[in-house]
This record gives sequence, structure tokens and C-alpha cells, in this order.
Amino acid sequence: MFQVIQVSEELLDSLQWGMKNKEESEQMIGPCFLKHADRMQAVYTEYCTNHENALALLTKVRSFPEQKVDVEISYFFRRCCFRNLEVAN
Repeated sequence: MFQVIQVSEELLDSLQWGMKNKEESEQMIGPCFLKHADRMQAVYTEYCTNHENALALLTKVRSFPEQKVDVEISYFFRRCCFRNLEVAN
């Protein structure tokens, strides 16, 4: 799971850099995906083969956000939600 978080954060950082302070027509997000494609494929292939365990963990995190299920996972989800709000604004 930590590899999924790491590769996702790296992609998210690249996407934000590719969009930062640029007009929509100048945003370059395609190269971001190409840069991370091989690692994402490897990490997500492993993650998807372990889908049932991952789903159980996600359900646990969503069901008990006030508890310390896993600090890094909770932080990652909060960071994604916060960044979605930033991008929307």
C-alpha cells in the first residue's frame, strides 16, 4: 500500500507542477503520466492482485477516520481531498 501512496503522490506532484500557473491550453500533463507509467504499472499491478485486502483496508480507513488506523494512509487521503479542493478553486 505504501508503494501505491508513494507513486500516487509523485504523480500528483508532477501533475500539479505541470499545471501550476499555466493557462489550460498550456498545461502539460501527458508527460507526467509517461514519466511515471512504468512504475505505476508495476505498483498498481501488484496492488490490484491484492485487491480484496486493499479494499478491506480502504473500508476500514473510511469507516473509522477518527481512529489511528494508519497515519500515512489517512494523511494521503486527506492530502488528495485537500488538493482536489485547491484545484477546483
